[in-house]
Amino acid sequence: MIPDEFQQLIEEQTDTQLLGSCLYEDMVPYVFEPKPEAWDTFRYLLVSSFNVGRADIRVVGSGRLGFSLKPGKKLIKLAEDIDEQLEDPSADTSEPSKKYARAIEKASNDKARRADRHETLCGIIKPFLKVKK
Repeated sequence: MIPDEFQQLIEEQTDTQLLGSCLYEDMVPYVFEPKPEAWDTFRYLLVSSFNVGRADIRVVGSGRLGFSLKPGKKLIKLAEDIDEQLEDPSADTSEPSKKYARAIEKASNDKARRADRHETLCGIIKPFLKVKK
């Protein structure tokens, strides 16, 4: 997956759908793309060593996507601000967190609110979506 594809997923999917495509789809993680058979071997070793199901083995984060979503921990700060905003609407939090909280409080599938949610997330993560070399 490249950043533009991830951007398109953000635009088209709900948070739950996005989480599903990032964690649960059985695709070869970015880190194993040069040798997909190594992913099967690695997963087999973990399954047999830990007595877990094949579907329980996942690569997450930049190893799965090929780019980092964490630089500067901006998403963590945004999430904390959103939590605070949802608990106390008069809290002094960032404008993006206020906009996102309003977007999810009511009618989260309303197009305008989805657009606000999308704009807020894109504004935070877009500068960090780069293909790893």
